[in-house]
Order: sequence, then C-alpha cells, then structure tokens
Amino acid sequence: MIKNTYQMHRGMVSIQEEYTKDLNDVLDKFNKSENSTNASEKNPDSNIPTSVSSVQEPQQKKKEKTKRYKKLEKNIAPPVIKVDHPDWIKDLYRNIMRKCHPDIVNAMELQESEKNYRIDISSQVIELFEKKEYKDILFLGATVEVYTEKLNTNLQVKMLNELFSDIAKKIDGIQNSVSWLWGINWDNVETRVRIIQSIMLKKGFQQPERQEIIAKIIEHDLE
Repeated sequence: MIKNTYQMHRGMVSIQEEYTKDLNDVLDKFNKSENSTNASEKNPDSNIPTSVSSVQEPQQKKKEKTKRYKKLEKNIAPPVIKVDHPDWIKDLYRNIMRKCHPDIVNAMELQESEKNYRIDISSQVIELFEKKEYKDILFLGATVEVYTEKLNTNLQVKMLNELFSDIAKKIDGIQNSVSWLWGINWDNVETRVRIIQSIMLKKGFQQPERQEIIAKIIEHDLE
C-alpha cells in the first residue's frame, strides 16, 4: 500500500510536469502574439541593469601571499564538522543499504524494475540522510519493507501515517490542478478553450476570440 502510493505520487508528479509544460507552450503562443509589437520599443531601457547588484565593481588586484603565509596556510587543517545522527536513523540507514545498495541489488536475482527501484531508493536515502530528513527516510524504508528496532513501533506507525496522509493530499492537489485538468482533457477542445480563457482572465490578459484559441491549440497539437 505504502509503496504503491509512493510510486503513484512520483509518477503523477512527472506527468504533471509534462502537462504543465504542454499548457505553457500553448500560452506562450498568445504571449508571442501580444509581444509581436516589439517589446524593445515599449521599453528602450530594457537592456540596462535595474539593480545595483547586477553592476559589478571593478575588482581590485589582490595582494600576493608571501611564501611564509602560504606555508602556514598549507599546514592549517580544515575544521572537522561532525554530524550527529540519532541511533535509530543510523540503524535504519544501514538496514536500507543492506537491501538497496547497488552492489547488493545487482548480485540478487530480481526483476529489472525492482532492481532499479531499490537502487533509486538507496540514492534518495543517501541524500535525505545528509539533509537530516529522517521521516522521509522512514517512509522510503517502509516502501521496501525495512524498519528499525531502535525506534518505538507506535511512533514509527504514527510518523508513517502522517507521511502517508501528506502524500495523499499531494495526490489530491495534483488531480485538482489546472495543468492536470488540461492534460487529461487532451481530446476535449471545449474544456481546453475554457481553461485558456480562465487563465488569461485571471492574469488580466486580453481575451482572444474563441476561434483563435482553438486554432492555437490545433497548431500546437500538430507540432
């Protein structure tokens, strides 16, 4: 259940990105039409930096370090920053790596899709471990049925339920987004026309004629 929900969310995020790009590509066609009057004529100073930070001061020539200073600098060891992690997350991390590390996975007789999934989990866990995002590691571990005995079971269940609920809300948000509505209605021109009209109205753009919107959509689909 947890693994299926996690995979569903990741897949939907990827699909939504494609839908969003597709919608923006169509909207860009209207932007290009409005900007055909040549934006540079409207704002002749458009190429002039508007912020102080964008104008760099000429750099002063740095003084060359003496040989003695270089020698001292070379002998100074960089400070060691020790990152302390809770015992339970270190135990969980090791347990996940025993099941998902690429060297271990590639030596096992698994379906290619399962191998790729576990390797992907291991790379995510490494990144999350460095960021100290422990709850997400717990959730990823659960997707491959890996847990830790060094954290109270009831607490683990509570944390997993919270993460599961959060992902469920994200899935619901994706399904109710404009880009998702645009994507799933790829064969419904009328719905897509209303989406374009709604977006342009919300952004305060001049409303194009309905036939123009249909023409832009068809033009995009044929590209």
